[in-house]
Amino acid sequence: MVEKQVENSSLLELLEYTNQLGKIGVFKFDALTEDIYWNDIMREIYEVDDNFTPTIQNVFCFTGAGATNDKLERGHLDTLKHDTPQKIEHEITTARGNKRIVQCTTQPTFSNGKLTNILGTVFDITERKLSERELLQRNKQLNFAEEIAQMGYWEWKPMNDKFIWSDNLYKIFGLEVGIEMSLELLVSRVHPDDKEHVQQVTMDLFETKKFKKFTYRIIPPKGAIKTLEVLGQVECDDSGNIVKLIGVTQDITHRIATEHELTQKNQNLLLAENIAKIGFWQWTPEKDEFIWSENLYRIFEYEIGTKMSMELFSARFHPEDLEKINQNVNKFMEKGVFEKYSYRILLPNGTIKVLEVLGQYITPNEKNKQQILSGVIQDITDRVDREQELRNKNKLLSMASQIAKMGYWTWKIEEDKHIWSDNLYTILELDPNTKLNSEIVLSLVHPDDKKTCEDAMKLGIATKKFPKFRHRRICKNGAIKTLELSAEVIINENGDIVEFIGTTLDITDIIKNEIELLKANNNLKESKIKLTARNKQLAEFNHITSHNLRSPVSNLNALLSMFKDPTYEDLKEELFQKFEIVIDHLTLTLDTLVESLKVKHEANKSIQKLSFDETLNKTKEILAAEIIQTNAIIKCNFTNVPKIVYNQIYLESIFLNLIGNAIKYKSKDRVPEIEIESKEANGKVHLSFKDNGIGIDLKQHGDKLFGLNKVFHRHPDAKGIGLFLTKAQVEAMGGTISAQSEVNVGSTFTVTLN
Repeated sequence: MVEKQVENSSLLELLEYTNQLGKIGVFKFDALTEDIYWNDIMREIYEVDDNFTPTIQNVFCFTGAGATNDKLERGHLDTLKHDTPQKIEHEITTARGNKRIVQCTTQPTFSNGKLTNILGTVFDITERKLSERELLQRNKQLNFAEEIAQMGYWEWKPMNDKFIWSDNLYKIFGLEVGIEMSLELLVSRVHPDDKEHVQQVTMDLFETKKFKKFTYRIIPPKGAIKTLEVLGQVECDDSGNIVKLIGVTQDITHRIATEHELTQKNQNLLLAENIAKIGFWQWTPEKDEFIWSENLYRIFEYEIGTKMSMELFSARFHPEDLEKINQNVNKFMEKGVFEKYSYRILLPNGTIKVLEVLGQYITPNEKNKQQILSGVIQDITDRVDREQELRNKNKLLSMASQIAKMGYWTWKIEEDKHIWSDNLYTILELDPNTKLNSEIVLSLVHPDDKKTCEDAMKLGIATKKFPKFRHRRICKNGAIKTLELSAEVIINENGDIVEFIGTTLDITDIIKNEIELLKANNNLKESKIKLTARNKQLAEFNHITSHNLRSPVSNLNALLSMFKDPTYEDLKEELFQKFEIVIDHLTLTLDTLVESLKVKHEANKSIQKLSFDETLNKTKEILAAEIIQTNAIIKCNFTNVPKIVYNQIYLESIFLNLIGNAIKYKSKDRVPEIEIESKEANGKVHLSFKDNGIGIDLKQHGDKLFGLNKVFHRHPDAKGIGLFLTKAQVEAMGGTISAQSEVNVGSTFTVTLN
């Protein structure tokens, strides 16, 4: 027994020595006496004094309450239940208040099923745990950095085709994290167009033992094509064989797209520079260093890339603008404020350009204290030329407006603000300083036209289309002006009316000229009608003369021949009688033609206002005997047009001939009825004479109805002169006559009186 105790004592001493070397704390708990033994390392770990006596009550105070204490209690229970070592890591607070992490290992001892003691060790693992935590944190940061940089780390051992990939590299390739990787699987993701390139890079790598950065594309299982950039290192053995490759793969898809976008924007910028004729510059006065864009060289016609200096720059300044340029530069250098200004340059070929310069002062940083100016220069030669051209055109427009009596105006709806050109004030005889609004503008309108203006303004606002309209204005001197307004509607992006922009034209003289021109045009039309009618009458007269005189003259020649022939000696007396008859007919024809000529030439003489009723009454008095003998009934309706301005002789002749013919050619079966009516249509007076006489066969005689000596009935008094003269008289006054007739029903003659 004594020997056993000596042996145990030696083991404890050995264990204690080992613990001292490894800084391992040792404790023993006697379950029978509840005594606890701590070695010196335990006291160092827990930072307690030498006189500290550990007990069941005070050792748990170092763990405090909460999860750690619960963890220890569970571990203690497990120790009591199982005859196996238990290892627990937990946090303690030393007697001096320092936080430490310890690893506690316990081994229970049982006798006859009862716990006799617990032997344990405590190892201070604070530094290791902190290192592990730091490593874990750094791994998290690395993973985070990988995700931000779209980068993954890899390792490849070609001998056994074994890959080690970071989680983010799997994500870049769209693969499940942790799956076994191989060269074949890697190549299967490479874009078909890039596979040959990847194979060539791999071959060069094994041949040269050097890793060159390269890019290629992959097609992930899901998602768009990605562009990757690979950078690595080669590790070889003593024989020069490649043992391992390590490196990084970065997803540069976004960078490539950004570079492409940047390239495109640079191209657009260059294009914009060329279109806008703009050049960018930077100047460091202390070093007299310039940085110019390519287009600025083009503007100044220097070779691109020429080292620029103030001397070379100012060599292009127009001599007359040197003082102006110096003043602006000095002002900037003194006050640090760059004000936009323009100046001219004179090129070697004599061309003058106008430039506009805008700049700013770049604030120096701590490393660079030098003043730096940057800005843009724009070639505004064309703009200046256009502005000058516009000014000239504005002058011409102003002159044209005065000549054309036109003014320009703008009406801003929301503000009810009216802006007028100077000439519009002149047209409306207003002081140019007059402040205008809709009320004042309407007050200038003629009272009878105000509603027209108001309606036009309302319609323009409602339909967003300004109607062209006219209105009058009473001037200070009492004169009335007629104005014509036209406008365009300006609408904003919301579809609301912003303003009306329009013109006002003084058309007073135009209206006056239009009236005079219309009057002259009407007179010309009337003259044309009369001239056409007279030409037609002249042609008819020529035809009638040649036709109607030919027969009597032929008869006279025949009778004269017979009279001279001795054979007809016995018939001379009879032939002489016939001479008289033929001469009478010839005389009548000549008299009728002469009367027709007098009608044509004297049509417009003795024009006066005549009453249709009075003319009809006079006709009834002349035809009194015929009316009584035939019991003729004459009805009239002159209500619509009771009077007319006409030639009295012609109007009485028209009534006499048409009423006389209606009685002369009455029907034997009925009392003659004559209806006379006056109407107005299309600015002309229409006079109709309707009877119930024997009528005329117009199909047979219509083209001869108004011919000279044309008769259509076997009436002893029919001579074919009345209608001929009536037609001549009507047409001489610029009118027309027409007829409608039906045999045994009656006739209607319609006379259009001009």
